Amino acid sequence: MQRQAILLLSLLLVAPEKAPCQQDVNSESLMDQAQNAVAQRTEQLTDEYAKELERLAKVYEQSGDLVAKAAANTELTRVQQTRQIAVSNFNQLPLGVAALEADYTRRIKEETIRILHPLVAQRRDEIAERKQKRDFATAMIMEKELNAVCARFGWETKNITLDNAHVLRHPTPKYPLAARKEHLTGEGSFFLEIDTISGAVTHVTVSKSTGHAILDQAAIFALRQWRFAPHSAVEVSVPITFSMDSRSPTPTGKH
Repeated sequence: MQRQAILLLSLLLVAPEKAPCQQDVNSESLMDQAQNAVAQRTEQLTDEYAKELERLAKVYEQSGDLVAKAAANTELTRVQQTRQIAVSNFNQLPLGVAALEADYTRRIKEETIRILHPLVAQRRDEIAERKQKRDFATAMIMEKELNAVCARFGWETKNITLDNAHVLRHPTPKYPLAARKEHLTGEGSFFLEIDTISGAVTHVTVSKSTGHAILDQAAIFALRQWRFAPHSAVEVSVPITFSMDSRSPTPTGKH
């Protein structure tokens, strides 16, 4: 009887295991992660902007420009009350205040992109993994949430063709000697994800294989070194042809 009581007590104290497919209720959705991270950084930049306005008001006071000082203080009060940087009467602000407002508006946009980029890239990798496992239902749900996040922050989701992208540096892939000896050729397509602020390529995915791993790797190695003009592209699709007619592969559409 005593053993039965102890066994019953043990069963009551052991928490039931969570089902494998059950999602943690405390886990943040992609939208929550993005909104919280962007809001936190925006709040920090807003505080910095307010401090710069205080400094600018003192500069105007020291220079004797009391009108500009009053405008800077008015803008400071507005920012402290609304916690927003963008203003509607931009053209009516003194030049120094207007330049400061424009600079911090730009910085918020850049920081938003910097925050979103790894979140979006990670989610795309997760979606691709789900599709590889043929879990298309979950992949569809994840894609829907991803599109909602992109729409919420004005993220550019459509692919940009190579002809439309502003490429600053585009080294041509080297034709591997071993591949040339074996007369390996092929046409492939590669998907580039780009850091909008720096223009650097952060990730390269094979959209369509050339048919030979050695050629795909040669293309990926070169494409990772490409550089785009800042804010000119987020994603670019690059077709590349490996042909025995030329010593170097040709990125189609870019000469």
